[in-house]
Amino acid sequence: MLPLATNPEMFCPGEGDEKLEGRIVYVGSPGFGNEEKYFSGLDKNHAAKDLCKYFEEKLFSKRKIPTLNEIHSAINNLNITNNFTKAEFERLPAYTMYKANLNYRIKALNELADLNPIVYGEGWGGLLSDNIVTCAGTRNSYTRISPSPPL
Repeated sequence: MLPLATNPEMFCPGEGDEKLEGRIVYVGSPGFGNEEKYFSGLDKNHAAKDLCKYFEEKLFSKRKIPTLNEIHSAINNLNITNNFTKAEFERLPAYTMYKANLNYRIKALNELADLNPIVYGEGWGGLLSDNIVTCAGTRNSYTRISPSPPL
């Protein structure tokens, strides 16, 4: 079975690895690779963190990115001093979605920690439970998972 919206002509299951049989495997990184530059300044801004907390549950339930008007209303509702540059303000909807998505994945993986899942991807250091095996290797549709996880 493939995830929704997957092109079965391009992606199809290959031979499995018997060492991974019965294990939960998650493939992905906590970021998209350029978030440090794209969200430059927002990670250090406490007001941006407050907005992320404010919108997180709304994002989980609505599955919809907040509009700039909703961001502006939240700034007023939370009595936040709007110390964002124009560029930072325009990136806030994407930033709140990025942070909510990241927190969702961290929570979901940590909830599975007792099952000793394996996570492939860069950048998980310090974010996941010690019961979770992390491998810095990557996986895409054209290569096998590498390196092999410690079992």
